[in-house]
Amino acid sequence: MALNQGPQRAAAVVLLVESNARKRAAKATDLRQAGFEVFQAADATGAKAILNAVVVDVVFSDID
Repeated sequence: MALNQGPQRAAAVVLLVESNARKRAAKATDLRQAGFEVFQAADATGAKAILNAVVVDVVFSDID
């Protein structure tokens, strides 16, 4: 008998700050596939707005 465990929770909440939209989208996809909940911002202003609204565990910024 399988137990209904309900929806799975993300491993962690990640804020991804990257001005390059292609890099940001690709990395966000990778992180989501790894089980993370991902929020994205293109700059510091956007990142601050997210940080004021959401509890974030990890911030990645300007990824190369």
